[in-house]
Parts: sequence; C-alpha cells; structure tokens
Amino acid sequence: AAEGARLAGPGTPKRPLIAGGSGLLGNNVLVLLAKTPGVERIKVLDIRPPQAEVVAGFEDRVDFEQFRLGTGSYDKLLASMQGTDCVFSVFTPHVQLASREDFFTSNITGMEHLVRACAEVGCRLVHV
Repeated sequence: AAEGARLAGPGTPKRPLIAGGSGLLGNNVLVLLAKTPGVERIKVLDIRPPQAEVVAGFEDRVDFEQFRLGTGSYDKLLASMQGTDCVFSVFTPHVQLASREDFFTSNITGMEHLVRACAEVGCRLVHV
C-alpha cells in the first residue's frame, strides 16, 4: 500500500482503464492502482481476465472486458471507455507466439483506435 500512497495526488485517476491489464506489466499496474488512494474502480481490457491471485483483496473494484485491440470493434472499445478518466496502455501480443500480422494489427491499428477513443472520450493516455 505504501507504493500506491506515494502516487496519490491531484492527478490520480479515479476510474482508470488498463489496456493489456492481464499481462506482466498490466498486473503490476493493476496492483499499484488498486493500492493508490483515490482510485475508485479499475477496468481491465484484455483477451483474458486477470488471475484471481492478482486481484485478491480488491476484486470488487475491478471490471474486466474481453477485447482484442486492433481487431475488436471501435464502437465496442469506445463503449468500454465510457466513464474512464485515464488509460494505461501496456498491451502487446505474446512475444514468442504472435505472428508479424498480430504485432502490426495490435501495435498500429489497435494503438490508433486507442488514441482516437481517448481523444473522443476526453481521457488521458499513458502509453508504456
């Protein structure tokens, strides 16, 4: 909890969304946000939900939506982002298993959709 408390302040998001929140980086961002005072709810956008061990103790504040950036509907992405005040983008295809096309689709098309949706919704974007 100490790590999150140090991050709290006037710019702390209340309702963040983590694109890729079930992966290695996403899990860490999820836990850090959950421990940050002022964060009310966290939405995870990924192809699979976060592991139960990761969200244990704060699962009631986490919403999961299955979505694949780059191939999922832009309208569904936009609907998923309603009420979000900050997006943390940590998504990437599986480095060892994904095809060249998977990387292009997610990193070019998916990121383009995410940037456009953030602008439309009016939320900040933090891309890692």
